[in-house]
Amino acid sequence: MKHLENRIEKFEIERWKEMGALVLIFTVHTNPDGRLVVDRFERIADMMGVSSSPFVDLHKDKVDEMKRNLMDYVKTLRQQKGEDATGGGESSSLPAGDRLPADTSLPNGMQVKITGNGFPIVPDVDDWSKLRKKDLELILRTYLGRHYGMTSLLLRHSTKL
Repeated sequence: MKHLENRIEKFEIERWKEMGALVLIFTVHTNPDGRLVVDRFERIADMMGVSSSPFVDLHKDKVDEMKRNLMDYVKTLRQQKGEDATGGGESSSLPAGDRLPADTSLPNGMQVKITGNGFPIVPDVDDWSKLRKKDLELILRTYLGRHYGMTSLLLRHSTKL
């Protein structure tokens, strides 16, 4: 993705010179092997002429969480379009657990949040007995799908997450 990196660097320099704007850029692209990859680009300290650790290194856990969130978001959008969530096309060589469940809208605004290491957290529910079986199944399916998908991707692909 050399051309992508060169264009982004040019974009960063132009924004700095033209408007004094510093940027942190996340990109999502498909590797030659068909996998989705999230990359980030940041030269804030360089642009300002300061010798410092990059922002993305100082806030690695939060940047990694943002990369995972962006990956989940793009996968969900691809599924909604009827595309393979892993990188395009009609079918996937990855098990269904690597993809988010198509319906991720949980009851009462609940969310399966993600830890800094990329693993899901079961939603905090005051009284599980008040939930319908359908809602409980959806929560469990969403949680297990995200857990299985993340661990599978990390173990098999060593993705840049």
